[in-house]
Amino acid sequence: MTAFARLNWDEPDVCAIVVGRGIATVEPAFEATCEAWLSRRGYRLHVFDFARGISGVVSQIAQFFHWKEQFGYELDPASRNLDALRDGFQIEEPGLVLKLLHFDEALSADASWCRGFLSIISEQSLRRLALGERFFALLPVADSAALPGLCFERSCIPFPIRFRERAT
Repeated sequence: MTAFARLNWDEPDVCAIVVGRGIATVEPAFEATCEAWLSRRGYRLHVFDFARGISGVVSQIAQFFHWKEQFGYELDPASRNLDALRDGFQIEEPGLVLKLLHFDEALSADASWCRGFLSIISEQSLRRLALGERFFALLPVADSAALPGLCFERSCIPFPIRFRERAT
């Protein structure tokens, strides 16, 4: 099963997933057009709004991912624990797009957390792609925004894979 029947580099989802490693940006003038395109193709948009700070989004994340049901405790809204967030950030729904509003404000408040959050989204996008599904985040940006070009993770040559055959 493949996520894309063909790679059309003009389509937002291909650019987001293949080129942007799970992250896409859109300028205000094209935001409505992009959302309409996503809707016509069966994507479901879920909004996380950083206008009230990162803690507000952590609360939204806890609700969205049913944190208490997964782990048996409430996620602290002031938590900046990216390892805990990574553990609970399980995308199960194909065709989900997270729209991150006012992300530039969060970046100003805690750039390290924001880079980690983008890394988690990128990891999940790659995992969903490997399963033949599509997932990415969409960040609306102003024309003069500092977000495009921001580095959020590094890639390295991995350690060798250790194969162990199972006795069957």
